[in-house]
Amino acid sequence: MTNDDENQWLRGEDAAARLGISERSIQRYAGEGPGKIRVRKYQGSNRNWYYLPDVERLAEEMGVARPPAVPRPPKQEMLPAGELLGFLRQRDEQLAEAQRALQAAALELGQARAEIARRQIIDGQLQAVSAGRDEVRRQNTRLRLQRAVLITVVILLILALVGFFVILELQGVSLSIPNRSP
Repeated sequence: MTNDDENQWLRGEDAAARLGISERSIQRYAGEGPGKIRVRKYQGSNRNWYYLPDVERLAEEMGVARPPAVPRPPKQEMLPAGELLGFLRQRDEQLAEAQRALQAAALELGQARAEIARRQIIDGQLQAVSAGRDEVRRQNTRLRLQRAVLITVVILLILALVGFFVILELQGVSLSIPNRSP
């Protein structure tokens, strides 16, 4: 079978679309004879392939309008070797530049991470120092309170002694300390 013969056969879904019916409905028209569409299966395939001229004839008989032709994409041309080589060199330069930029960004990222780690260590140390400072302040406050209490107690004792001596003086009791000189 030639390549032209191959182009004369449509897959079931394409033939059904051309006729505006379902794939299942197109099977009713499959077969030999007038009003029928020739069908074939290729070896190793379960798909039905329908003969294009028969599909077109049936479309005319059914009054199905021909769909507009789909424009083919323009043929791509080969670039000359020198131009392709220049393009590839330019892409290599762009890739090398991108690689350098990525390496610089990776270095900057590493430095930023190191700075963050250093700052986290300093923050931890600062918190420890702050906690120590707060503890020293609490102890200082406690010591000041204890000193104030002690001063108050001493003042009260002095006042009590003064009061004791005043009472003794009022009662005429004289306290004399014997002189122990030899």
